Amino acid sequence: MEQKCANCWSPSETKMKSLIERKKGVFFSPLLHLLIKLKISANMVSYFSAIIGLVSTVYLFFDIKISAILLIISFIIDGIDGSLARITKTDNIQGSITDCLCDQVVISSSTIGLMSIGILNPIIGGLYLVTYPLVITFAILRNLINQPRFYVFRPRIIGYLVFIVYAFTKIDIINLVTLILSLTLIFQVITDFYFLRKYLHD
Repeated sequence: MEQKCANCWSPSETKMKSLIERKKGVFFSPLLHLLIKLKISANMVSYFSAIIGLVSTVYLFFDIKISAILLIISFIIDGIDGSLARITKTDNIQGSITDCLCDQVVISSSTIGLMSIGILNPIIGGLYLVTYPLVITFAILRNLINQPRFYVFRPRIIGYLVFIVYAFTKIDIINLVTLILSLTLIFQVITDFYFLRKYLHD
């Protein structure tokens, strides 16, 4: 029973994710069946998504619009792995952890990239870099002790969107939005930390 809960998703997220995966399974059906014929696994899709995300970070230093397009592609590919796992009946904890890790690789690399080219303030970016993986870590720990959060705040889509908007319109709200997201993540980290301390002490 504990192993089933040992992932990085809260129960409410799992229900929502299951519904979305079914919808995506219908929408991407031809592509998913092609991937099955090619014997491409869900984990391979996750790794490929991460690689595209890393390439997107590299392109920050050369062409920010291409970087944004690659990030969109990475995000779309990342949305396929769960549907593929369901169809092939390989959706398990290991796959969930792999997906979360690959997501974090793209989040971290893109954040570091934005700081490196001077778009994102290093202090704000540093807060985001530290707090995001802590939120995921605490989510996994709470699931392991069967005390999951109702909902885990994961703002990567918001972060991606403000970057994409900047890349194509030069409307710069990246620092403001990232600061708000970081403060929200800090609040979640603090509440999870004290919850775990109290739970383990009791």
